[in-house]
Amino acid sequence: MQDSVVPPPWKLTGDGYVIFYRFPRDFALQFIPEALQDRFRGGLGALAFVDYKTSDVGGYRELLFIPGRFDDGKKARHSITQIYVSTYSSVISGRANWGIPKERAGFDLQMRTDGSDVLSASALNGDPILELIVRQGVIKLPIPHTRLCPISIVQWWEGQQFNTRFWGSGRLSLLDVEGVQVNGALFPDVSGQTPIGAFKISDFSIVFNVPKTTPAP
Repeated sequence: MQDSVVPPPWKLTGDGYVIFYRFPRDFALQFIPEALQDRFRGGLGALAFVDYKTSDVGGYRELLFIPGRFDDGKKARHSITQIYVSTYSSVISGRANWGIPKERAGFDLQMRTDGSDVLSASALNGDPILELIVRQGVIKLPIPHTRLCPISIVQWWEGQQFNTRFWGSGRLSLLDVEGVQVNGALFPDVSGQTPIGAFKISDFSIVFNVPKTTPAP
């Protein structure tokens, strides 16, 4: 287990599955820390399952939830309120570098012969967290750096506000969501929510920059 922080910037490659939603406010607030609820501004939210093939702390997998945008004091930006990753090195560095509240979990990704992918995450005691069954569309489009990014996120962690910009490239394809099962005790249960779009980003390359940090308001 890595017990030291690997500082940014990080360069990461891999594949990602992203499902977009517009969550009802009452639903989203259940998964936002009380101290941040007054900052919540709604808008586009997402669930993402990411298979990082390479990074500055090695390969790892990730499941995250973004309820929408939050007021950072200047503008509204997206923020990750719940996230699991497969390695302790990612937990430690993700918290320290960008204020991302990472927790450890187990992951599995199966590519079936029928063309569907089964994505799953489980707690360290074996309890299921989430299972997604998705199918990638035929059309794939390249994403130049200027199209995917820059994107900004804001995080709050241990009295600090972290504003981070990142950018990347990859191949984008539409994604059909064929099944969602969620353990609502461990992750926001999006199974009752209607997606507004879903995509797979294949062979991406992303850079996570050094964040701008300020004392949390």
